[in-house]
Amino acid sequence: MTEPLSRTQSLVHSLRQLHSQLSESDIASIDELGAELAGDNLTHTKSEAPGDNEKKIYNAPDGGLWSWLQVLSAFLACSSSWGQVNTFGVFQAYYSSTLLAGKVTDSQISWIGTIQSSLVCLVGMFTGGLFDKGYRYSQAVIGQFFMLLGLAMTSLSTEYYQFILAQGVCMGLGAGLAFFAALGCIQAHFSNRRMIATGIAATGSSFGAIIFPIMLHRLIPQIGFGWSVRCLLLIEVVFAAVSLLVFRIPKEFDAIERHPRPIVDISIFKSIPYTWAVCGWFIIFVGGYIPLFYIEVYCNTIPGFQGNDLAQYMVSITAAGSILGRIIPNYLADKFGGLNMMIPGALMASILCFAWIGIKNVAGMIVFGILYGYASGSLVSLAGTSVLRLVDDISRVGVALGMNLFFCGIGALIGSPIGGAIYSNTGSFLGLQLFAAACLLCGVGCMMTAKLIYHRKLMHVV
Repeated sequence: MTEPLSRTQSLVHSLRQLHSQLSESDIASIDELGAELAGDNLTHTKSEAPGDNEKKIYNAPDGGLWSWLQVLSAFLACSSSWGQVNTFGVFQAYYSSTLLAGKVTDSQISWIGTIQSSLVCLVGMFTGGLFDKGYRYSQAVIGQFFMLLGLAMTSLSTEYYQFILAQGVCMGLGAGLAFFAALGCIQAHFSNRRMIATGIAATGSSFGAIIFPIMLHRLIPQIGFGWSVRCLLLIEVVFAAVSLLVFRIPKEFDAIERHPRPIVDISIFKSIPYTWAVCGWFIIFVGGYIPLFYIEVYCNTIPGFQGNDLAQYMVSITAAGSILGRIIPNYLADKFGGLNMMIPGALMASILCFAWIGIKNVAGMIVFGILYGYASGSLVSLAGTSVLRLVDDISRVGVALGMNLFFCGIGALIGSPIGGAIYSNTGSFLGLQLFAAACLLCGVGCMMTAKLIYHRKLMHVV
């Protein structure tokens, strides 16, 4: 009896010594881990109970041939969808100077690009629920078809309303369906490496935004606008074929039991941190695309750019800068959290927009283009996945992504036309630059609010 008692006393003494050496943060981390383990045990118990309808535990492959092939599929889908969106600065400059010159204003022309970019996100309100219900491959196929159809019709268009319908509506709807299916597929294949996998796939939009503008600038003077766009169409046909060929969802993910829910599920906004984060993304997208749409137009007003072709390559230079912006922050996001990475990115973009006001030379604009490309690249690549930590139920990943991207789309829809109206009414870029910078800064404030509501510790992984 004495020996067991002495062992117990020795164990208690050791635990007291260990407790005295732990800091408050260590104790809090242990408490959080215990709560998570308790939750996991509870989930396992419920899923193993006979006749219970709770969701099963799903472990993503997090690697392997088929998982990385989905990254390739998403890379090509992003090249076709967001690559075209980020190329619109070239179309904006060409339409305003040549094809639609004198017919419509710069603000009206920007509606073509904003409708396209906003629909990529707006369709997420519906495609998120459809993705959760199993209509994934159908989304990808229909999306690729509408993108190719819209690009083909753009090559035949000559009037403003035709560009709105073909390049704005048709390509925007198709890009939204294809992009969301590819993004959701990555979420199904990756868990611990989710952010870096998404970042690599998102570099596809940078790839498209580098090669497409260069092609257009080189081909239009030689073969005309229509055939130049058809050359882009041929490339996108190849991208679509390869992307759909390797598209695949794990069978285990399809086997997850899901509660019946409507396609549009607003109950997800009961999460206060998620709601604040969505508000932040909305405001960021209002201002974030303004520099990308107007950088070439602005460069044409600087004397150093006049008389050479350098202004035509500013969109490609900005896209090149965004490549690292889509990889590095996403790699760090797997360790430190998506919100923790996008807040510095949005703050950097806001500071750069304020600095843009004073840039009046070629060297300064090139540096601005590279740095803003990096900052905006991190924002676009983290737009969907940064909110997933705020939603605990894996069966609602599609709804969480879709509703967030829907409000991103509304922001993208109204942002650039507002900037264009400011420029048209004032004849100066100052108001446009201040508006973009202020929107990005307000978005940072909303994101910080979401982060602190979710967890009061500043460095907590979110």
